Amino acid sequence: MFVVFLCSNQKLKTMEKEELKQAMLSAISKEVEQWAEESQQIKDGYEFEDRLLLRMRTIGKILMEQSVGNVPKSRNQKKNFTHA
Repeated sequence: MFVVFLCSNQKLKTMEKEELKQAMLSAISKEVEQWAEESQQIKDGYEFEDRLLLRMRTIGKILMEQSVGNVPKSRNQKKNFTHA
């Protein structure tokens, strides 16, 4: 009976990982699509680089929030992590 529980628990974790992966890919895909449309209209090199960096920060923020939850406003606030 313990083995069955262990296998079903592993399947559950795998499903959670897949759902998380799909949510991340969906959010990042939207950002990339917006960038593809926006980048065609930018003529200035400085503005292009500035907007690209902004888009990369947004993608990084999405990855962090999806991985560990919302980032606290205070960097000194403690966060409880649950590692699997």
